[in-house]
Amino acid sequence: MRKNGMKRAAALTLAAVLALGLCACGSEAASQTATALNGAGIAPCSLSQGEKDVLEAFGMFGRSKLIAFCGPEGASGLTVHVYRLGMDGTWEETGGGSIGLGQGGISQGQSGEAGAAGNVSEGALEGTFALELGKDYTVSFRINSQGTASYETEPIFLEKEIVGSAVGFLEEFREMELDEEAPVAVMAYDSGTRMRSFSTEDYFEPSKFEGIDLVQAVTLEFTSGETAGEQPAPAAAGVTVMREADAG
Repeated sequence: MRKNGMKRAAALTLAAVLALGLCACGSEAASQTATALNGAGIAPCSLSQGEKDVLEAFGMFGRSKLIAFCGPEGASGLTVHVYRLGMDGTWEETGGGSIGLGQGGISQGQSGEAGAAGNVSEGALEGTFALELGKDYTVSFRINSQGTASYETEPIFLEKEIVGSAVGFLEEFREMELDEEAPVAVMAYDSGTRMRSFSTEDYFEPSKFEGIDLVQAVTLEFTSGETAGEQPAPAAAGVTVMREADAG
């Protein structure tokens, strides 16, 4: 278990480093981020063949995504939601985390039943989001925005043997407004021999996943108001939150 955890941490770190270099986000000029994203919203980072080869070497290609984000005016936080489709055909939140603008840098915390929360220095809410899907159906992510917050969901154990899977990632720029959830990944796993493809837009029509053994989704949401800046509760197990200075 410890070895797998270290491997995932290394993989997320690699993804985050690639994202920072590729998307020109973070502490440099805010205009660079806006240009790369065509405005406020989210967009996948483009990869060269060499960068794809690096991800392939780490076993991450095809089950990871690097996304740049730039919050709209008034955004004071970014929240990640992780869902599992319930038996009744509705999304049930199983984890997530957040990072927000505030005084005093990053602080550890909890979002929902399990997650990560922190505050970043005052300024534009922009950075990168690295996502990795585990073979045990875990969802790991790392938020980078003048500080970092990372999180991994608990493994899921299924009684049926999964023989087919389909993953749909965000593939183009998406403009976003405050308090709007936008899907960046949908994952379907089934014991049947036939599997259709899915896109992130299928998140809004969960009936399309009817009959599939396991369906998960990850969304991003820019938040505003006092809730985004509140001091979070103590960190949950499996959560790592650090200040930018700690990374060195």
